[in-house]
Amino acid sequence: MKSYIDSLYQDGVGKDVTGYYFEQPFMGQITSMRPLAGGGLRVYVKLESTIYVKGDPRDSLALDGEEIFNGGRGLTRNLHAYL
Repeated sequence: MKSYIDSLYQDGVGKDVTGYYFEQPFMGQITSMRPLAGGGLRVYVKLESTIYVKGDPRDSLALDGEEIFNGGRGLTRNLHAYL
């Protein structure tokens, strides 16, 4: 996983991400990342189309790098980053 997170951090900006967030399908592009304490990575994604989560519109998401590596967790599923 460490090599994936390193690759995502080095080459991820501008790459596409797809998946489901709160059962809403999305496609977006990585705009930035921030390293987290303990070696994690916060990944910020600008969505191509607005999704609605519990009635609230979202045009961006903040995902965990480990979540992308595992394909999802909790609120997300079927995540793919196209590096």
